[in-house]
This record gives sequence, structure tokens and C-alpha cells, in this order.
Amino acid sequence: MKKTIALGIVFLFVVMSFASIPGIQLNNQSIRNSGRGDILYVGGNGTGNYTTIQSAIDDASDGDTVFVYDDSSPYYESITIENSINLIGEDKNTTIIEGFENGRDGIGIYSDFVNVTGFTTRKFKWNIASGVHIYRKNYCNIVDNIFNDNSYGVRICESNYNNISKNIIFSNYEGILLENGCDYNNIVENKIYKNSRVGIDLSGYLTNISYNIIEDNGGMGIEVLGDDNIFYGNIIKNHTYEGLNFWDSNRNLISNNYLLNNDYGIYMWTTYGYDDYCVYCTIKENVISNCKYDGINIDGIGHRVFKNTITDCNVGIFISALDSDFFWNNIIKNDKGILISLISSDNNNILHNNFINNKRDASSTLFPRGNIWDGNYWDKWIGIRIPIPIFQKLPKIIIGLGITFDWHPSKEPYNYTTTQGCGIE
Repeated sequence: MKKTIALGIVFLFVVMSFASIPGIQLNNQSIRNSGRGDILYVGGNGTGNYTTIQSAIDDASDGDTVFVYDDSSPYYESITIENSINLIGEDKNTTIIEGFENGRDGIGIYSDFVNVTGFTTRKFKWNIASGVHIYRKNYCNIVDNIFNDNSYGVRICESNYNNISKNIIFSNYEGILLENGCDYNNIVENKIYKNSRVGIDLSGYLTNISYNIIEDNGGMGIEVLGDDNIFYGNIIKNHTYEGLNFWDSNRNLISNNYLLNNDYGIYMWTTYGYDDYCVYCTIKENVISNCKYDGINIDGIGHRVFKNTITDCNVGIFISALDSDFFWNNIIKNDKGILISLISSDNNNILHNNFINNKRDASSTLFPRGNIWDGNYWDKWIGIRIPIPIFQKLPKIIIGLGITFDWHPSKEPYNYTTTQGCGIE
């Protein structure tokens, strides 16, 4: 009976591995299954079943499947995979690989086209060990597992085109670490919570991070050092520091995310004096709410910030040392709407935004140079409160340490709707 169930699970996993992955397509290359070979069984009562996972893996060839029953769980092993195989646990909740003080990873992957599903990997935290570690290998699937109480839940080093999806990752030092340049990876539909430092730590490029639930991690939701990545449809909430933190990162797309109850919603900054900058990012259609400090704190050059809804933060948008950036069609309802902080914040365009129920709508720089405020709706604009024709033609005065004007304020709020695009039920 168990063999029949196992075959069914193997078949289902093979079919799933050929299915399309949510989010972006990885450079028009699909992540393919390692093949359909022999099935080797671990645990259980079958004749010839292996007693350890590693012994079955050592006897497996490319394309084989190692199926692990939960009867003998937990398995006190550190697994090393050097062939393109499928490693499948009977039930992720009860098929457990548990660490001990040897400093090794729970599952170390040293081959391309490896598929792992159906395991809990826990207590691998000595000598920065990981629940699963992909080292310089590509096209691997890590799907529907549980990683907890490790140094790193999932660690990916110099590896590309891997798929990490539908895993539960919690109570590690870091949830997912992508280090030393990892490109074209898919991080999709994971639940990542209560990791002590950060949910996802990304040093890499062209990676898709979408539809994840990232909450209650000790420091940040996602920390990024890398270019051309996509962050779409994530729920990021309850972090002591930033929901999304970018430093010296360029051309990233941050769209349709929901950021709630973080100290900062999105924080983007540049290390001055170095060759790296933070430029040309797009922040659009996000919902950002209840930030202790800033909804968006943005630094760099050439960013586009539009159609975001930012509410109940201390500052909606904090603009720091920006040049030639555009902010338009945002809904801004906070203690302070927009603050332009530094004398070097020049040539920015703040257009057609709704400023509603802010205690202070906007404040400009000491000597504003070339910043354009135009066509915004201000609910405290004098032309709304005193409906006399002469007042309706007056500009909105924006007073900070200097004075600038919105010369064509809108008399009515714009009917913007933010497409939230996020939500994993």
C-alpha cells in the first residue's frame, strides 16, 4: 500500500516540476525534471529498503528518485547530493532530517537538476549550517518543505535558475540567503517568518521574489544588494526595521506589494564615495501602511514612484538627495505627506498626487532648485475652503526652510485605485 502511495507522490511531483512557475519566466528557460529513473526507498517495511537517506543517494544515478518514508523519522543525517535526482519525503510535517553538532548542512546540493520536496530540515545551525544549501549549481527545485531552527533556512551560493517555492521557513537566523551573485532565481509563494535577522537576504541579480508572506522577522523583511530584480505581490509586515531595504541597487521593480507595520516600508539608499549607486528603480502600485517612520525613504537618481497608497505613517515619502525623479498619482495620507530633506535634492517632479488628511502636506528644501510641484490635490488648499473665484486661482504654497509652489493645484481629488495584486490566502 505504501509503495502505491509513494509511486503516486513521485508521479505528481514529476508532473509539477514541468508546470509553469508563477512570476517571471527565467530567461525563457524552464526548470526541467531530472528524469524518470529507478525509485529507491528509505525507511518503512519494504524488502531492500535503505536505512539511511545518504546510502540510498550514494547508490542513485542521474534521473533516479529517492523516496523517504516517515516511519524512521527523524533521520539524524547530513545529506550530500552529487547526482541529478529527485529526493522526496512522504510528508513534510513528519519526514524530518534533524541536525547534530557536526557543522554540516542538512541537505547539501552539488549537482544541477536536483528536486527536493516533502521534508522538514531542522537544527542545522552549527558553523553557519543550512537547512538546504545549493552551492554553485543550477536548475534545482526546492518545493513544499519546512526549514526551521537552522542558521539559514535556504542558502544559495553562486547558483542560477533555481526555484524555491511553497516552503515554510521560520525560526532561523536568516530565512533565505542568496549570496555572491545569484541570477535568475525564483523565490515564490513561501511563508517566511520569525527568523531572527531577515526574511530574505538577496545579493544577486535578475531574481523574481513574488507572492511570499514575510512577517515577524527580527530585523528586515527583505534586504537587497543587486540589480534588475522583481518584487511583486508580497505581503511584508511587522518588522523592527525595513520591510524592503535596498542599498546600492539599480533598476529594481517593486510592484503590487503590501507593506504593513514596519518601521520603514521601503528604504532605498546609496553609499556615497563609491562607484555603486541606487538608480532607476520603479516603485508602483504598492500599499504601504502604519510605518513607525517613513512609508518610502528614497535616495538616488532617476526613480519612478507612482500609483502607491501610503497611509498612517509618520512620513509618507521622505526624499533624500535625489535628482530627476518622478512622483505621481500617489495617494498620501500620513502625519507628514512628503518631505524633501536635503539641499542636493534637485529636479524632482511631484505631480498629480492626492494629499489627504496629512497634518502637514509637504515641506521643501533649504534652497529648492528645480523641483516641480504641479497639479496635485491638496485637501487643505485655501481654494477648497474658501470657494471664492480669486482664491481658486491661487497656487498652493509649500513652505519649508524655503518656499516653492504648486501653480496648478487640482480642485478635486483624483480617482486613483491601487491594484494591490498581493495576497496569499
